[in-house]
Amino acid sequence: MLPVVWKNSAKNDLMEIIGYIADKNPDAAERFKTHIEKAAELLSIVPMGFRKGITLGTREYLVHPNYFLVYEIEAGQVSILRVIHSRRQYP
Repeated sequence: MLPVVWKNSAKNDLMEIIGYIADKNPDAAERFKTHIEKAAELLSIVPMGFRKGITLGTREYLVHPNYFLVYEIEAGQVSILRVIHSRRQYP
């Protein structure tokens, strides 16, 4: 198992998304946060289990119908770089 590290950009993305959801439904925001955190834990077990990213050296994990994690495997750890809405232009 590899340690999973959230980069500041990913933390900011997640907090922004949770804040947006919480404005409409605080319970749904908490469920979403828990779901994303549990999904991220899976990366420590199967880091190569998800598709190659469109940015060289990254991988992408669709953790929700509307959101995916962009991550890279480096220096013996999984680094989550971004949490991206599937309709958002990326990169």
